[in-house]
Amino acid sequence: MSDSVFSRVSIRGDRERVYSRLVTERAAFTVQIDKKTYQCRAKDRQGRYLFFDFLGGSGGMFQAETIASFSLGPEMYFMKSSINAYDGIHTLDLGADLYKVQRRDNFRLVVPSNYKARFELRSVDLETMKATFPVVDLSGGGLSFEMLYATDTLRVGSHITGLLKLGDSYSKPIVALVKHVRPFGSMGSGLYRTGIQFEEMSPAEHEEIIALVMKIHREAFSKFKSA
Repeated sequence: MSDSVFSRVSIRGDRERVYSRLVTERAAFTVQIDKKTYQCRAKDRQGRYLFFDFLGGSGGMFQAETIASFSLGPEMYFMKSSINAYDGIHTLDLGADLYKVQRRDNFRLVVPSNYKARFELRSVDLETMKATFPVVDLSGGGLSFEMLYATDTLRVGSHITGLLKLGDSYSKPIVALVKHVRPFGSMGSGLYRTGIQFEEMSPAEHEEIIALVMKIHREAFSKFKSA
């Protein structure tokens, strides 16, 4: 994933509006501490410090570096900062740089190769068809995969089923509609990129995919170095 997906919110007024919404909406956000993630909810703000609660509770007294991430409407934000916890009071330092994910097609995420993302096709228009394709990008609404040479069977408007897989631990049944099949790469390469739109997905399943996209963004942000 290119670092350019993260854009620093450099105007103070823009940052202030974001932080004001966090508190006003008592927005939920995620913090990552030592590779573990925790759900939190904003409560109040005093100067550069955001007061919040851990959802599910977190006791003890500690100070830790963290990656905080949250969504406000259609926008996604990330920050490398620190947390202080003392006597049940938790604060997040808002003095750190705030970054926003640049929107591209419903936050379509280019999946890093180390995730070994792939789409295992199972059927096309109710006819059995088995093949495995590398996944290029992923969003809450769909994904794209690459295939060597187009087929008459898999075309725009086809209804397909299959499995979205990442590594050896994640597998998600998918029902989708083929939205486009386009040549990709140099002329004569024979590569085609196929974009599909998820169908028959419950709100909970949709949120699961969005959470997965956020997780991969967060891991990418942990390696991000600002210019």
